[in-house]
Amino acid sequence: MSSESFTCLTCQVSFKDCELQRQHHKSDWHWYNLKRKVVSLPPVTPEQFKSKVLEQKKLEADNNLVHQYYCNTCKKKFNSQNTFNTHLRSKKHVQITTPDNAGMKIKDEKRTNMMKQKQRVKLGVKANKFQTYFRPQVIF
Repeated sequence: MSSESFTCLTCQVSFKDCELQRQHHKSDWHWYNLKRKVVSLPPVTPEQFKSKVLEQKKLEADNNLVHQYYCNTCKKKFNSQNTFNTHLRSKKHVQITTPDNAGMKIKDEKRTNMMKQKQRVKLGVKANKFQTYFRPQVIF
């Protein structure tokens, strides 16, 4: 047996056998240090990496709690103030919150859309506007 040790030059650590080194190369810590190496930053220790991960998880948890917006009328959740404000100004939300003819306008809109779709089918136009048509390939 040789007394050689296996090393990771990116993280600046050594291992007793190749299996430990392989496991290390699959770790998040190693990948984080690889990304730092690409931008010419020094590697972080495992303790620093764990504290960064915990800090990031805490920030994400705080952001999720603070930025939850909810429309009680429409029963919808929004992640940002901007999307929530856009929803409040939307045509459907305004129609629902308007006391006169609140439900009638939405029903009329659905009926109009169905009639347009039936007309497209009668004219031979596909009802699905996202359907694509492919030409056969010609090889020269």
